Formats: sequence, structure tokens, C-alpha cells
Amino acid sequence: MNNVTLELPPEITMTAPPVHINADNEVVWRLAGTKDGKYELKIVAAGQSATKAVCVGSDLPRISTIRLRGRFWERVFSSAEAALPANSPIESISINYPDRNIDVAGYGMNWIWLFFILSMVAGFVFKEILGIQI
Repeated sequence: MNNVTLELPPEITMTAPPVHINADNEVVWRLAGTKDGKYELKIVAAGQSATKAVCVGSDLPRISTIRLRGRFWERVFSSAEAALPANSPIESISINYPDRNIDVAGYGMNWIWLFFILSMVAGFVFKEILGIQI
């Protein structure tokens, strides 16, 4: 784990040295973006490299928080990126993004609450239009 390195584009900076968590076999970096955009991070371990897309900005692009090796069904439901190579020493690469909030009438809310509210409103509207009785 001491030979794992991270190569960053110029728009992303490392804000703290890497933390090695031996019990979980993890290396954690704290990063900050200086310019909006989509970038590639490159992780090198045991002479092999892997990349991970990272989005910086306040808009709502489609993001993938994790890139996995193997685990087909987990990748289907949680990753929008291709699988890591089967012979890679890297098992997964994940990015912890801050929660996305959408401003509605000056009030910031998580997107799932907005989805829930709009789904309920649409259900009641279409119930009346289609003449559904419960």
C-alpha cells in the first residue's frame, strides 16, 4: 500500500497527505477542485494504473461514485463506469461527493425529497384526470 500513487490533473489539488488504513486495505486522499469540469484521476499500484472520472461543479451532471473490479450485480446498480481489469491490484475506486441539494423556492432540499413530492403530486393529479377511486 505504500507504493500506491495518485496522479492529478492541474485543476484538482491534494489538500492533505494520503492516509493508509491497513485494516481495510485502503488509501484515502482528500482532494479539492479549483475549476468546474469533468476530470480523470489516475491511481498507480504495483506497476498497474486505473483511472476514475471525477466531476467538479455546482450543476447536476451524471456522476458515478464508484468504479469496481468484478462484482457484476453491484456494478449494475451502483457504477456507471467500466469494470476495473480482473488482474488489477486495485479492487475499487470511490469518491465521496457532498450531498446534492436543489433549490426550490429558496429552500435547499435533497433531490430524493423533490422526486418524492413531485411523484405524490403527479399521482393525485392523474388520479383525478383518470377517474381512479380508492
